[in-house]
Amino acid sequence: MEQKLADEASAPTNGFYNCGAYDKKIFDAIYKYRKQKGLASIMCWDWDLYEICKTHSKKMANKKQIFNINVKKISDGYEFVAQNVAFSKIMTMDDAAVDEIVNLWASNSRTRKNLENPDVNWFAVSSVNKSGANNVSDGCYYTLILAKK
Repeated sequence: MEQKLADEASAPTNGFYNCGAYDKKIFDAIYKYRKQKGLASIMCWDWDLYEICKTHSKKMANKKQIFNINVKKISDGYEFVAQNVAFSKIMTMDDAAVDEIVNLWASNSRTRKNLENPDVNWFAVSSVNKSGANNVSDGCYYTLILAKK
């Protein structure tokens, strides 16, 4: 069953901002990208994967670096699992920021392969920033997980 994200960003938790409305925009942009490529745009949101995405994005924000998830640890119940990660200094929730992330994933052969996998039928994405000195963040950290059940 397809589920929607919250329409508003979450309140900060332990210095983190979970950008719920921003995640929804990325969710929509991935649908649009896949449709333009002639791929099935009908994919279902996976709340379990979302929790993994959110946790991973927080870990990257804490370390202020991007790194991959060990997908073998989260593959139970799925035929396969793939992931894309990214960082952007753009903190706005406008279309340009969303396009930057989707275009970043589309411009790399490995992450594009994940994004365009025709067998993907479940996914989740999370964008997280962490406030630092003077409540200023260095940017957003993104985790996208794509899977087949």
